[in-house]
Amino acid sequence: QEDMASGSPLPAEWKNGEKVEVNKETIVARIRFQAANEPTLPALIPPILPPLTYGEFDAACVRMCRRLAGDERGTVAGMRGLAVVCVDHALMTPLALCGCLYAGLGYAPISPTLPAERLRAIFEMLRPSVVIIHGHPPP
Repeated sequence: QEDMASGSPLPAEWKNGEKVEVNKETIVARIRFQAANEPTLPALIPPILPPLTYGEFDAACVRMCRRLAGDERGTVAGMRGLAVVCVDHALMTPLALCGCLYAGLGYAPISPTLPAERLRAIFEMLRPSVVIIHGHPPP
């Protein structure tokens, strides 16, 4: 809604708030930094699997990025588009999402347990350039 008094699309109380310093580092940069400096620290601790270190997590994200880009030679970034991530495994979710970020893709995580009609509607609305599926494929 537009603020009628000022013609601004933002409410007045949002405009006069305290300024907050924003960290301009990306998630990818932070993961890569940690992997380069302390690769043996745990990055993911899944409930029933052994922990995944930052070095292992970064390597897996780079592999995912390369697969998404269709390039096995080196680190690839700068893709455009949206990936739908439809996975049912706790470890695969952060790998798939960060792999999208490494590749420069936006992502929309969706549950593979949604009814087929709802999944079709989501896919039709989003028109993703990439679909990442793990586990049971959506109908």
